[in-house]
Amino acid sequence: MNVKPTIYNLFWLLLAGSVADLVIAQSEVTTFETLDEKRFFGERVLIEADGKQLVWYGNEVPGVYPFVGDFDGDGLADLLLGGRYAEWSGTLRIYRNTGTESKPQITANGWFHEIEPTGTVRLGSGSPWLRPQLVDFDGDGRLNLLSGTHCCDPYGFVFFPRSDDGTWKQRLHLQISKSQVKDSLGPRFVTAADWNGDGTPDLLCLAQRKILVAVGPFNLTETITFAHEIELSGKSPDQLGGKSPDRLIFEFFHDFTVADWDLDGMPDLLVRENGRIWWHRNLGGPGLTRLAERESLIQFTGEETVNGFCVYDWNADGLPDLIVTLRDTVSKNAEEDWQPREAVYLFPRRE
Repeated sequence: MNVKPTIYNLFWLLLAGSVADLVIAQSEVTTFETLDEKRFFGERVLIEADGKQLVWYGNEVPGVYPFVGDFDGDGLADLLLGGRYAEWSGTLRIYRNTGTESKPQITANGWFHEIEPTGTVRLGSGSPWLRPQLVDFDGDGRLNLLSGTHCCDPYGFVFFPRSDDGTWKQRLHLQISKSQVKDSLGPRFVTAADWNGDGTPDLLCLAQRKILVAVGPFNLTETITFAHEIELSGKSPDQLGGKSPDRLIFEFFHDFTVADWDLDGMPDLLVRENGRIWWHRNLGGPGLTRLAERESLIQFTGEETVNGFCVYDWNADGLPDLIVTLRDTVSKNAEEDWQPREAVYLFPRRE
């Protein structure tokens, strides 16, 4: 019988699944129209690796968080996909760019934990994931790997340093201020970016409906404290039917990134809220805490929801693009039940 699952059942279906390898299926993917897509973006494109679309079905759906950066040091930006792995650990799949800067050609290049044995996120409890970011966080001139932490490890994040020869070192768990973060539920999303423009990466942390900003450089042996606080507009607890503020992170603001979306030289915030990605333009001010009212970049309708996203100039045309992983449910034919599906898309920016 072809019965479409409820969101509740779909959640437990995804939670129970594990991924021994990312299965790339060759399948034409139908998509839904969006409300804002044509305003900012050209036609969406399914990203391929080794000539096959990056699509997963059923229990293979890994919950993907994308990032684009030079992982192997060859000067070309690679595609990193963080997600779940067997034995309830979060890990990272590496897709090397064997093409050019303006015409990437992506090929699968293995798992991060095959390179570095501690290259997983296993701390805390619940269903783990790895949300990758490449950044020189420790100031040694080499790109490190950062990830937030999953439920329920809200007072830290994961850091993978590098040796002088570029090889990866053992995973470290860095601490952030409990008294400033306050909420003890949910995952901890962090992003490193030069928020104040002094040339040194700062740390931005999503806590409840706020972005906390810690100013770098950091002593990685000490607890990181936050100097600034950015309020994000959103729904109040009353609008949530009495849910406590601690639960807001589950209901609305799920992920964020920093990028100069309007190319004015100041870093902006892009925030994911269920099926929509919002843009908060930076207005400057002390600590760069003044943001314009949020503006919708893209909103997905129908069954599509955003799992993860990042910003990168994929086609080297000088404009920032969106790389988004979208999740929906599909039935291949009338004889099969509905099942989850996840795919990685490029949304090229219009001029």
